[in-house]
Amino acid sequence: MANEVTFQVYTPGSDIAIGFRPTQLLWARSGNDVLLGYQPLTLDPGHFQLDILLGDLAIDDPAARQWSDTFILGDWTRPYYVNAELTDNSSVFDLTEIFSTLTSYVVAGFDGVLDSAPTSNYLGLRDVALIADFTPGLDSLQLYGTADNYQLLETPLGTLVLYERGNQFDAVALLVGVTGLNVNDSSFDYRGFAPPSGPVLPQIQQFGTTEYDIPLGITVDSSGNVFVAGGTNSSLAGPINGLRDNFVTKYDSQGNVQFSQQFGTAGFETIYGIETDNQGNYYVTGVTDGELGGPRQTDALDTFVAKFDSEGNQVWLRQIGQNIIFNAFNLAVDKVTGDVFISGADVDDSSGDNTFVIKFDTNGNQEWFTETGTSGLLSFDESYGLTVSNNGSVYAAGWTSGNLGGPNQGLYDNWIAKYDNTTGATEWIIQYGTSDYEWAWDVRTDSTENVYTAGWTLGNLGGTNAGSYDAYLTKFDDQGNLIWVEQFGSAGDDEAYSLYIDGSDNLYVAGYTDGDLGGTNAGSYDAWVAKYDTNGNQIWITQFGTSDRDELYGIVADDSGNLYATGITQGSLGALNAGSFDGWTAKLDAFTGELQNFSGENTGDEILRGTRAAEVINGQDGNDQIFGNGGTDTLLGGTGDDLIYGGSKADHIFGGSGDDTIYGKGGRDVIDSGSGFDRIHLTGGRATVTLNQGFGHDFIKNFQLGATKLKVSGLDDLSFVGSKGNVKIFEDNDLLAVVDCASVNTFKRHAEKIFVV
Repeated sequence: MANEVTFQVYTPGSDIAIGFRPTQLLWARSGNDVLLGYQPLTLDPGHFQLDILLGDLAIDDPAARQWSDTFILGDWTRPYYVNAELTDNSSVFDLTEIFSTLTSYVVAGFDGVLDSAPTSNYLGLRDVALIADFTPGLDSLQLYGTADNYQLLETPLGTLVLYERGNQFDAVALLVGVTGLNVNDSSFDYRGFAPPSGPVLPQIQQFGTTEYDIPLGITVDSSGNVFVAGGTNSSLAGPINGLRDNFVTKYDSQGNVQFSQQFGTAGFETIYGIETDNQGNYYVTGVTDGELGGPRQTDALDTFVAKFDSEGNQVWLRQIGQNIIFNAFNLAVDKVTGDVFISGADVDDSSGDNTFVIKFDTNGNQEWFTETGTSGLLSFDESYGLTVSNNGSVYAAGWTSGNLGGPNQGLYDNWIAKYDNTTGATEWIIQYGTSDYEWAWDVRTDSTENVYTAGWTLGNLGGTNAGSYDAYLTKFDDQGNLIWVEQFGSAGDDEAYSLYIDGSDNLYVAGYTDGDLGGTNAGSYDAWVAKYDTNGNQIWITQFGTSDRDELYGIVADDSGNLYATGITQGSLGALNAGSFDGWTAKLDAFTGELQNFSGENTGDEILRGTRAAEVINGQDGNDQIFGNGGTDTLLGGTGDDLIYGGSKADHIFGGSGDDTIYGKGGRDVIDSGSGFDRIHLTGGRATVTLNQGFGHDFIKNFQLGATKLKVSGLDDLSFVGSKGNVKIFEDNDLLAVVDCASVNTFKRHAEKIFVV
């Protein structure tokens, strides 16, 4: 894959900045952000992956606020930025070589002359993250494993974070200008070697691969089916085509998958919006840097819009664009006519952008294009919300740094605009805000043509700010006159991301919070959903999540009193986490806000077979047979008595809560049988088996001294008893395992070699 440098800018809110190129600069700006630049690529000779990560640098924030950013350098399955092979390496660190190699890569990256970069892979520096604004005690690094897997090396450029690989070291990150750190500092978040405990809420459907999977859109059809769409960095619903693919999954109202599809080019694609019409067709919009529907028309990213029938067959697809980046963030569909509208941002060579709205008929013919913006360097006008009212009026909402619909109040203001459905003419634009940041994420209309927006503010938009980012709702009439503003929040960070209005004019607003907005926070960012009436009165609010980061990106209601929400989790929200960020879909009672079961009705016994690719295979309920086949797989047994066969590669195998039989066929398998009375057959190669206290015990066959590691919670309370050619391993009088054909002396004499903590 050829090297291309990309410069990716994210919002001034608390968001997850995920890259999509081998060499890139990620600028997350203000907010408590997560920065994840790593791409799981095999680098060709002469190419490199250098991610330059910027968190709090905000050139437009006069307060110069500092936020708590998280830089992801690994998950529980593996470290990131680790090369398959190291060259020019030794146990003696050459600071001159480090300085020369890193500066050469940085210069090559910014000059865009990537083929002139050095080919040396000293300390694995051909694949590394350069973190430009790390603040110890405020920011954190997320890492695979434990502190024992890392060393820190201070260089003239800052601190180099080194992952230990036997007697070699591999650099995963450089913390520019930072010294005086210790691997046991609170700035280091070690994810260990197993998924977070869970599931916390098994009625939620969680899905994912070992990479990251991001659902960004959700909708329902007139039959109550649920559609979820977004992007995946691996083989979620088929083989991965490039850097990131689109995916769409259709569920029935109980959470049973009707179909799941994945499509893309050799480049990058992500769906941002999905809607249905009254005939059961669904429409999607998103971005591509490939030739998804024709030649690329911009310098970097095009928009696409597509129509599919109810069975997932593509009816048509259009790829459009101009200037540098042409990015649609949302779409709306006239459910009667099937007309499609998309909106987003058009980035030009002035280092700014304009907002646009485009109309297509139901056959994919473009009917009109309207672009609006302000002028000047770094002048930004973008649209994130779009809707069509019952009478056919088109409304868009977003934010501006200029005077788009009135005088700017300070930093970024919200705007809302009304367009003529037939011609695309702008009927009016209203701008509103405070002296601080505002960001409108969504817009909807009720049955009497009132218009509502939702988003977040750092100011006092509709009341006194509660502490940080507050959520808000606004109501306007169809002429753009403001009727009311409701601002609400906790002492933490509360962001409204999605808005929906049902057929009875109930308002549902949803997002994520790190405070106690609708209940007690579970540990990091939680999802929240609130219901309001048309007078701005809150009817209920609920909050749910894991101890890890959980965010909600979409909310929708059906005609039967159900709500459906989708988002991402880094934890085990509805199932065991598969590796990085997983997607999830939840069902709620629209009258009470209580979670309903959306896990799917299938609790039968299944036979699940993997392919040669690296996959996540989840058995869920039932007594399943799971075959990993080729690839480095993650095999999840679920709650039944499962039979699990690992493949020929190093697999992660989790038995779950039943009495399982596990065959670790490959070398370097990681096996955690979970609870129950499980049988583990080690048929060759090295393996690490986790022994769990208080959850039953394991029977282990083919234990090999020097090849088999047993992971325990501690070494001090272990004891061994021989019985009939077996050895029983106890911890605090709790039987952990019975090891076949082994001697007590083997375990006593070689405990430090066998057991790991």
